[in-house]
Amino acid sequence: MSAHGEGPGSRRGNPTTLNEGAGDLTDDDVGVAAFLTLGDDVVRNLLDVLQRLDRLRRVIEDTKSTLLQVDSASIDLRDLVALLEADIRSANSAMLAITGHWPMSSPGRDGPLTIRSTPADGSRGMKH
Repeated sequence: MSAHGEGPGSRRGNPTTLNEGAGDLTDDDVGVAAFLTLGDDVVRNLLDVLQRLDRLRRVIEDTKSTLLQVDSASIDLRDLVALLEADIRSANSAMLAITGHWPMSSPGRDGPLTIRSTPADGSRGMKH
C-alpha cells in the first residue's frame, strides 16, 4: 500500500486555465462552471484522501504490522498530507482568481449569483 503515485489533484489539468476568457465577466457561465468543477474536484480529492488515510491508519494501528510497514505508512501519510495541502492551496488560488471580478458584495447586487443558461422553470434545459 502506498500513497505515492497519483496525488489528490492529479486527476485534473491546471486549474488556473479553467478561467481563460472569463476576464471581467460576472455571473458568467464559464466562471461558474470552472468554480463548480474546482469545488467538485476538491470534494472528490478529500474523499480519496479519507479512504487512503483509513488504509494507512489500519497499518499504523495494527499490532501485527512490521516496523518497515509502519515506517512506510508514516512516510506515505506525510506525502499524502503534503499533496493535499498543495491541492487545496492550488484550488484556493484558482477559485479566488475566478471570483476576483465577481461583485458579490457590491451595493447594487440584489440577489444570488445567476447562471444565465439556466431556464427559469428550473428544468436546467433537460428534456423529459
